[in-house]
Amino acid sequence: MKFYIDSVAAIAQGKSNILDFKEISYSEMINQDINIDTSTIAPAMRRRCSKSSKIALSISIPQIHKHKVDAVVFASQHGELANTITIFKDISNREILSPNAFSQSVHNTPTGLMSIQQKLKIPFNSIAAGTETFEMALIDAVTQLQDYDNILFTCYDDNVPEIFEELDITNNLAYGISFIISKKPISNLSSALNIETNHKKSLLQEYSKLPSAISFANWYTNEKRKPLLLPSISIEKLFN
Repeated sequence: MKFYIDSVAAIAQGKSNILDFKEISYSEMINQDINIDTSTIAPAMRRRCSKSSKIALSISIPQIHKHKVDAVVFASQHGELANTITIFKDISNREILSPNAFSQSVHNTPTGLMSIQQKLKIPFNSIAAGTETFEMALIDAVTQLQDYDNILFTCYDDNVPEIFEELDITNNLAYGISFIISKKPISNLSSALNIETNHKKSLLQEYSKLPSAISFANWYTNEKRKPLLLPSISIEKLFN
């Protein structure tokens, strides 16, 4: 299915903007911090936000300021895992639960926060699909073009809490990527892409330790004409 993307923004550990993703290395990124610009998040809301919500909101709110959006798709493999762990610890220690932590421990926390701050009355989806979260959310967003013209797509994650280190979780990076998906070009910078399901389940070797969203950011910023092969989809750049 053909679609257009525009206004691509991305951050990650050691990466401050989309152009930084031209070169990616898991071994280098994992040892660096992620720089989150929270200036667009209302101060009162910012104080309550988890790190994962700050990542999502910091790259999504500017999109709302620049573009008319008809629907929103947020995607995160781990969601508000840090807040959830805190709640479990409080329960285990028989402590009083924090109302703020409790209210912000659900997967769609950042979508709710953004709809409140920006006073948005549009459809929101919040998707988690394991290591294929980026792919499934992108399919969902592109499918919604049957009903809407412009979709805000944001995929993000924070580092998994230390309590899970013994599980040796792969793709354990903090990152966020956001862009506008549309039926037609919305500017002269819009890029035409085509998405198809990838039944071969083939993944490019150099991306094996990286989240699919980061692999996409690297592929998008480089002049690579070959399709990007992810576990369940392939994405192709369309040139005139």
